[in-house]
Amino acid sequence: MVESQQKLLWSPDSLSQKTQMALFQNFIGRQHKIDIANYWDLHQFSIEQPELFWSSLVEFLEVRWQFLNEAVYEQEHEESPFLSSRWFSNCSLNFAENLLSGPERDDAIISIVEGLEKPVKLSLADLKVEVAILSCFLRRKGVIKGTRVAAVVGNTVEALVGMLATTALGGVWSSCSPDFGSDPILQRFRQVDPEVLFFTHEYQYNGKTIDCSGTMTEVRRELPSLKTTIIVDPLQSFAKDIRDDDSLYSYNEIRLMNIVPDLSFASVGFNDPLFIMFSSGTTGAPKCIVHGVGGTLIQHRKEHQLHCDLGPSKRLMFFTTCGWMMWNWMVSALASGSDLLLFEGSPSYPDVGLLWELAEQYKVHSFGTSPKFLSACEAKGFSPKEKCDLGGLYQVLSTGAPLLPEQFDWFYEHVGGEHRLVSISGGTDIISCFMLGVPNLPIYRGVIQAAGLGMAVESWVNGQSMIDQKGELVCIKPFPSQPLGFLNDDNQERYANAYFREYSDREVWHHGDFIEVTQNKGIIVHGRSDATLNPGGVRIGTAEIYRAVESCSGVLDSLCIGRPVSGDSEILLFVQTDASLPFEGVASEIKSKIKTELTARHLPKHIFSVGSIPYTRSGKKLEIPITRIFAGDGSINKSTAVDESSFDQYEAIHRQLEGEGGAESIPSTV
Repeated sequence: MVESQQKLLWSPDSLSQKTQMALFQNFIGRQHKIDIANYWDLHQFSIEQPELFWSSLVEFLEVRWQFLNEAVYEQEHEESPFLSSRWFSNCSLNFAENLLSGPERDDAIISIVEGLEKPVKLSLADLKVEVAILSCFLRRKGVIKGTRVAAVVGNTVEALVGMLATTALGGVWSSCSPDFGSDPILQRFRQVDPEVLFFTHEYQYNGKTIDCSGTMTEVRRELPSLKTTIIVDPLQSFAKDIRDDDSLYSYNEIRLMNIVPDLSFASVGFNDPLFIMFSSGTTGAPKCIVHGVGGTLIQHRKEHQLHCDLGPSKRLMFFTTCGWMMWNWMVSALASGSDLLLFEGSPSYPDVGLLWELAEQYKVHSFGTSPKFLSACEAKGFSPKEKCDLGGLYQVLSTGAPLLPEQFDWFYEHVGGEHRLVSISGGTDIISCFMLGVPNLPIYRGVIQAAGLGMAVESWVNGQSMIDQKGELVCIKPFPSQPLGFLNDDNQERYANAYFREYSDREVWHHGDFIEVTQNKGIIVHGRSDATLNPGGVRIGTAEIYRAVESCSGVLDSLCIGRPVSGDSEILLFVQTDASLPFEGVASEIKSKIKTELTARHLPKHIFSVGSIPYTRSGKKLEIPITRIFAGDGSINKSTAVDESSFDQYEAIHRQLEGEGGAESIPSTV
């Protein structure tokens, strides 16, 4: 790791000894009569004594459940610690009950919806009434333990109430965003076979109103399992007479029905299904990943309370959609007594200052976003500390892509040195984080602070754990938030192939990220390992090249892949540039920067000017599908992209590289 990346940017002060992480360290030390001097002692305990750690954690968190016996972890087959494991198998609980059992307070929920003049505010008591009404209605419609409920919804009150009402009854919730078209929605929900569907009628984004009624009609027609559809109307504009269809209701109509609120909670098992999440689906239909009730709850509470120091009187705002696991992660913060600020709309309308202004106005404690958003703020010349009073802001959480060292620099110059910039990383696969922040550890430039408690994360090179070397992210011990499995995968074959095939002789979790564990036990993410560049047999993470390229003048965005050529691979770089600048000049600066800051091996074979960089709806660059295009593999799922047409230019470049004239026949190429 280079010296500049080791630069200390933030140090804990005396108040860090009052964080919940510090309190938990003391709790563990007293309970087990051991010396826990710092986070690393605690982390080692959590890895070496997992049963003691997780049972102590749920006691400290005061999880609401019925603990029937002392069985914490059971493993059916000794040679299969992950695939045959079950946690707390004799415990019963209810997810919604845990989220709604915190201290009563006003403004537990503040919902900001683009297109509405005023925010929607709910006290915790108000929220309970809304959940009680909707759960009574769903019960009448046959929702019971295990019933699957799907939702095409925005990050609004209706989505939160729908999830809580479903899980209060023991149902299983699965959601995606209304900006999905009918094909990607059906690719997901045909596999789920939902009996109830929540669907957004219309929404506003970037000042434009989008009508979803046609998509809803098509989706309903193609889901034979559906019995009931509930129209969600965040803009309060739905006026159609719906009573001709006795399976179609509006959310607002249900709220006005003569229903006596009766909030009760079905008791379900720790390992019963809670959420069905979806892989990105870049090479076929998205995989349906099933996550359990208890594992999700205690993992999220651990991360919120210990790693983020969230709790009563602290508000969390995370810019996310309901098609990204960060929505599920965010709403779980209710279980820690935290308040939520929900935002639905464009983060840059009318300008990129909007979310910072909301953080100021509503005294947000933790603001969640992505490197892409921080880059947009920098590109627009927006300095939050000059425009907003962020005295109430404790930390900014960033995920979705590696956070570059230069973005740390921008943050501490333009947001302020008193705030924590916390890079977190995990995935839909585990509905949580492998590595994230620790409030009583220092923050170093370009480095994630630590592996999470209970997460035995290592960087493997040729099957060996290494320090200060780039390798594969593996987790060598089971953890409660690993999936229960995949839908329609009774023999666990697809599940095993997805995470355990790489090291099948030892069965460790292979995540597909390319990481480096530093001497001070921090972690640097270098990108997806299946998109890792390998020219001349030297492994290079794409994040290294992005770091150099995106600091060049005129570069708006970039994407880097490896193209197989004659048993080796060559680096291809695609850049979106400022049209007012000559492309040749920008490319020349890119080459010079890469030579100076990296090595000759990092130099791309070709640099292409493109009109756009393809992203998923959760803000991740689609490196793997583009890599597959240039490997001659046409089996990509374009519907995972925000704009499916963004693939067209890459396919054209691939055809010309493979055809007559070679690369030199392609315009805007150097």
